[in-house]
Amino acid sequence: METPHCLPPSVEPSVSEHMPQIIDMIEQILNNEYAYIVDGDVYFNVEKFPEYGKLSGRDLEDNRAGKRVAVDSRKKNPADFALCLQSRESHFGRVPGILRDLGGILNAVL
Repeated sequence: METPHCLPPSVEPSVSEHMPQIIDMIEQILNNEYAYIVDGDVYFNVEKFPEYGKLSGRDLEDNRAGKRVAVDSRKKNPADFALCLQSRESHFGRVPGILRDLGGILNAVL
């Protein structure tokens, strides 16, 4: 970080140090019906949040499904995004999910 005009960060948080808070937040989002579960994965429902896109200055209708990422037909809206994914096989081998024990978390929530 010795680039000119750059200060070093005052805090360098780690996701693994905040898993209980992340799990609680996902539970709250599910309980408030801003997210839904498909095949064990948790997705944020962008249509439930009218302010979605405000930060970028874009409307939800401006998005073009399939332009950047293949459309996942399991989603309610192509713009919905994953909050939590199960681990799965890929061409890289076994890829860990965002949360290690999604099943236990979802059982606790549901």
